[in-house]
Amino acid sequence: IALMANLSHYGSDNLAEEIESLKHTLFEYLKEKEYFKQKITILKDDLQKEESRNIDKELALEKKVKELNNIVFKRNQSAQTVHMLTKPQVFYNHATRQALGFQNPRYLKKAQQLKPNLYDGSVIRKSDVIMVPNSKNTLMHAEKSRSKMIAKQNDPQMIEKKVITKP
Repeated sequence: IALMANLSHYGSDNLAEEIESLKHTLFEYLKEKEYFKQKITILKDDLQKEESRNIDKELALEKKVKELNNIVFKRNQSAQTVHMLTKPQVFYNHATRQALGFQNPRYLKKAQQLKPNLYDGSVIRKSDVIMVPNSKNTLMHAEKSRSKMIAKQNDPQMIEKKVITKP
């Protein structure tokens, strides 16, 4: 009888310990489950952010591909078609054009009165030589320039460097 009482007492102690152990294990599993729920929530948020970034990148790449395809298409067009597609360049802007020659027509008329044969195309022919008169100033500059060139040719430093100053 004493042995039976001991066994029953031992069994109930053992069962109580087993229940405690199972409760502790269940508590650990519940904590682990909560941790994994938080981890899943964080990973889902990260995944959504990454998907959003990838969609933005994909849209940007599609836009770039469209732009590059447009450029390739334009390059395959004829020069005239491309000219029509692009905006006019500065040299076609008629608002900024300026005629060659004198800005003030009065100066042009004065120059034509002084030397009419310079501005009349029918007077100038291939055989005609246009004479430009030499003024004293022009002749002085030419003489000064000629004398400088001769001085350079005779300079010993220039001879050593072998600088060719002849035209």
